[in-house]
Amino acid sequence: MSELLALYGGPKSKTTPFATGKRFTSEEVNEVTELLQGNSLFYRNGGKTAKMEERMCELYCMQYAVACSSGTAAVHIAVAALGIGPGDEVLMPAITDMGSIIGVLYQGAIPIFLDMDQDTFNFDINDLEKKITPKTKAIMVVHYMGNPCNMDAIMDMAGKHNLYVIEDCAQSPHARHKGKLVGTMGHIGCFSFNDIKHVSTGDGGICITNDANLAGQMRMYTDKAYCRKTPVVKFSEFLAPNYRISDLCSAVGYAQLGKLDALTKRRHYIAQAINKTMESIDGLNPMQVSEGSFCSYWFYLARLEEDEIGVSRNEFVEAMNGEGIPVNGSHTPTPVYDYGVFKNLNAFPGTGYPFVSKDFDSNYSYKNTDCPNAQPLLDKTVIIRINEFFSDQDIADICKALEKVAKYYRKGK
Repeated sequence: MSELLALYGGPKSKTTPFATGKRFTSEEVNEVTELLQGNSLFYRNGGKTAKMEERMCELYCMQYAVACSSGTAAVHIAVAALGIGPGDEVLMPAITDMGSIIGVLYQGAIPIFLDMDQDTFNFDINDLEKKITPKTKAIMVVHYMGNPCNMDAIMDMAGKHNLYVIEDCAQSPHARHKGKLVGTMGHIGCFSFNDIKHVSTGDGGICITNDANLAGQMRMYTDKAYCRKTPVVKFSEFLAPNYRISDLCSAVGYAQLGKLDALTKRRHYIAQAINKTMESIDGLNPMQVSEGSFCSYWFYLARLEEDEIGVSRNEFVEAMNGEGIPVNGSHTPTPVYDYGVFKNLNAFPGTGYPFVSKDFDSNYSYKNTDCPNAQPLLDKTVIIRINEFFSDQDIADICKALEKVAKYYRKGK
């Protein structure tokens, strides 16, 4: 006999608070205190930014790292350093954060959206080659929610068509595709240190590359194109924003990076335990990770098939929350091409640019974007907001609630 859901007056599955922990501990305090004993928080003076960049290079076995003010800034300086601009197209997933797109638009290039794979929640590799045109200059790879994309296939295709590859790893630090860390396989890897990401500097970002020229260009693009390598600063010879990171943020970032391996392993452990429960529930399909790869799970994602489980996605989410488990639907209601900036061609209000431009033979429109799986996938998505502080009891309570809710609706079916 199925147990009455808390939503309808039954007992909750989760009766104790979720375990919590301190993200910022003595390591961060010591780094910040040491910095504050000096006279400057500027990224060139205090030494903490250089120290954080060195640690990032060590963690990822890369030659160069360039810190900046946000993950969005990291993507922008990568796009700019690769020379992507007016007349260029950049292929990217239809489901992502605007941070993946802003830099493309600011450089006057056009995002072309790829359909989604319903199992991995990453873009559909089969759609990639279909949408490459003579104007395509780069592929923006987004390792969604910590799940690594099929980088072997992507790099093969990029090589075949002579395209740049930017890896947006904002949600996927320390994820690995067949043993290789994401961010190390494309031309540039971009990361976010936003406060809700795996590691935080409040806000911040960083890029990694093995190309000295790209690293130099990205550094210039963080700092108004000032060249500080010369004895006398060489001032702006091209247009570049101010995306400098504070040394205060870098002091925190250095300490946070030291915790990255442990916390991603813990998130992975939690997700694997939930996966085992999901295996016995028809109609709930967890995000599929390719064999030999490692997902670092920003959040835990599953696809709900209403016909199989016997309940709508929204009611399932409501029932899980009633059981005391923090569950959401998709983190965005629509694919990005349905945002006003694209539907109304409103990147730069009143201009139509870059969608309406002499750089292209015809004007762009996103009204008939060919991504048939994107919106249906969002409509089926279930998100469990896990974090590394969850205890084994918390994991057991999540699994108990999943089984209870699924059993209740399965009986009703």
